[in-house]
Amino acid sequence: MKIFKLLLLLWGCFLILTTCQKFLEDLDSKKECENPVYPIEIPITEVNVPDECIWKEYTTHYSTSDKFKINLINTEVMLYSFTSCADIFPKIDFRTQSVLLVSGTCNQGIEKTDKKLIQLSNSTYRLSTNILLNDEMVVSNWRFAIIVPKIDSETSISMEIEEKTVDAVDLQMDGYIIGFDRCSGVKIDDGKGKAGGYYIVSTNLKDTVLTYNLPENIFDFPAGCFPATFSSPVWFSDTYNKEFKVNIQYKIAFKEEIVYPLCQGNILIQNVNATQIIVKSARKN
Repeated sequence: MKIFKLLLLLWGCFLILTTCQKFLEDLDSKKECENPVYPIEIPITEVNVPDECIWKEYTTHYSTSDKFKINLINTEVMLYSFTSCADIFPKIDFRTQSVLLVSGTCNQGIEKTDKKLIQLSNSTYRLSTNILLNDEMVVSNWRFAIIVPKIDSETSISMEIEEKTVDAVDLQMDGYIIGFDRCSGVKIDDGKGKAGGYYIVSTNLKDTVLTYNLPENIFDFPAGCFPATFSSPVWFSDTYNKEFKVNIQYKIAFKEEIVYPLCQGNILIQNVNATQIIVKSARKN
């Protein structure tokens, strides 16, 4: 009987300790929500805006420079007022979400832009945009639309832009080799295959690149990766599409470096949104 009472007492102490621990964890979580630690990187969702979409120019207090403009959209009516392509946007709940329409100009050709939204305080944000420039000496207009968690209309949003040329940036990517360019030719020998050009997708699935100078000694590709088909490019089957993980150091190919392989007349050519690159180094990942 004494042992039973002792076990019951120990069980009661365990329940009390567990309850107290849960209460303290909930209290810490509540404090963290009430007193967030800044700066905080805010998740963003970029919308693919077609070139033919017209952005109407309005002057708002978010216009922070002659070179760029930020418009904060907090209602569906505003979205339709500011752009001619509101229908291409996904369903937006403006009770919990906002849209940032951002545009600007620079004096060189643009390869790509990277964006990051940072919350600096309860009422201030900074939108950082890194622009990768190529060697074309032209005036380029850039723009993008991002969906973000709700931002109050009275909030201050600053803009930080950093421009770098392709040669000044060491680019790197962790990704998967997911297919090959049929037009670049395929050689099959002793159960192994080799193509002239390969498609690589980043592990976060945001970027797809094409290279014609992947080092040959990185992987032994089974012949099964290269089906006898008449489409171009050819994607690896599900068996192989995550088999060849690679880390590459690369640069964007200039106009004079871009490869245009001749396609046989019986190959169906497909358009793929991929940036052609020059690989500087590569290794299995």
